[in-house]
Parts: sequence; C-alpha cells; structure tokens
Amino acid sequence: MYTTSSTSLINDWGGWLQAQIWDYFSTYTFRYDISMKRSEQHMLRVESLMEQEQIAHTLFWVAESPHNSQQSHLHMLIQGEEAKSYIFQYYQGKGLINPRNVLNEDYDPTLGASFYVSKSLNDVNAAYGMSHYANP
Repeated sequence: MYTTSSTSLINDWGGWLQAQIWDYFSTYTFRYDISMKRSEQHMLRVESLMEQEQIAHTLFWVAESPHNSQQSHLHMLIQGEEAKSYIFQYYQGKGLINPRNVLNEDYDPTLGASFYVSKSLNDVNAAYGMSHYANP
C-alpha cells in the first residue's frame, strides 16, 4: 500500500510523464552485475553525451535493483528514434548488454506513462532522472 507521500510522488511524476510525448518504452537488463551507483553514472553520461551530440530527445529513466544493490536494470521512456539508437549503441559499445536482453517497444499512450514506470518510482532502491534537449 502506498503512503500519502509516495502516492503524491506517483501522482506528480505520473502527471508530468503523461504530459510528455513518448515514442518508446525500453528495458535494459545488463550482461553483468552493475551496481545502482554505476547504473546511474552511465545514465548521467548518456544524458550528457546526447546533449553534446545535439541529439533531440526527452528521456525519463529509472534504475532499479530488485534483489541487491549490485544488480540493477533500467527502464526508460524515450522520445526520439535517434535517442533510442544512441542509448542502445552506448551500452552495446561498452559490452554491457546482450541485445536479446533489451526490450524496445512502441509506447502505448492509451496505457499512460505511469503504467510503465509507477512500480519503480515507489522503490526505495531506485534512482531516476530525466533529460530533455531540443535542437537550437
């Protein structure tokens, strides 16, 4: 059961997420154990690189660790085909993923953004962030 504060978090994030235009929902399961801290560092690097490369995108990501802090995986809402490809190439280039363990599916707006990530937002072992870049 959600507490008042976690319900507020879910509703606020859900409202913001729902107001965005998303193209994809992605899940990345790593080839090796990746700590939560390292997973978060990789996502912050991806955000920075996409901005440096001037790749237009909106990205919301959640790194969660269902079993322990040394095993994490990612869930992402992504706007932009180029962004989806860039993220995949980043992790593939580092040898962190096996393409068979990456799910990239079309975002279904009838389900709502919170459908995809709400269970992760309430997890005390989750880290999350967002990034937006519009080409000048």
